[in-house]
Amino acid sequence: MAAIEIVNLKKRYATGRNSYVEALKGISLEIGEGEIFGYIGPNGSGKTTTIKILLDFIPLTEGNIKIMGHNYQNARFQVRIGYMPEDHSYYPHLRVKDFLGFLSGLTPGVNGKTDRTDKIIEEFKLEKVYNRRMGDISLGWRQKVALSAAFIDDPQIIILDEPTSGLDPVAVEEFSERLEEGRKRGKTILFSSHQLSEVERIADRIGILSEGKMLTTGTLDELLSESGADSLNELFLGSLEKK
Repeated sequence: MAAIEIVNLKKRYATGRNSYVEALKGISLEIGEGEIFGYIGPNGSGKTTTIKILLDFIPLTEGNIKIMGHNYQNARFQVRIGYMPEDHSYYPHLRVKDFLGFLSGLTPGVNGKTDRTDKIIEEFKLEKVYNRRMGDISLGWRQKVALSAAFIDDPQIIILDEPTSGLDPVAVEEFSERLEEGRKRGKTILFSSHQLSEVERIADRIGILSEGKMLTTGTLDELLSESGADSLNELFLGSLEKK
């Protein structure tokens, strides 16, 4: 069973009485259980729109989506899903440990709220900031806290929108390790990124999106073999030129 199944997904935004813009133009995609899927594309290609529809934040125009076999609108009640948005602003007056504890307390089925929060702080190496207010820490630290929040309830599916934005090289390395550990524990991970080197390194499969259309999907080896490219960056640029 596919962990995430998207069939002919379309999204249109009205721009006037008889006019609209197509943000997604019939994309289809399957992501297997325990797979890390890298979702890449230029700004405005539809990556974040796809993610917001998956999470039922905005309605789709046409198409079908299933998450772990459930209709996507019911999935949040049936499947543990962790999410990190591209733009986040989390309770600036809360201390990091209180923020994570608050999230843990919101999640049904998480046993040992304090133990889980302490474990996340240790896993994501947040000891330096766990007692500081969210509004007083740097962008890089807030990004790490936001990433840790996506893991707080031991989710089955993790969806990350530009998770490495603002992270230094050491933090990016730690991020890669967290995703690889998640894969070993059977978690399904969908992440969008402009950091092609990270996608190239850790994604099991890759999808390239442009102007609301899925240009290609496959493993890196498959895509490089089919295209004749030597790297993901060359493949990515070549795919955009051919569209």
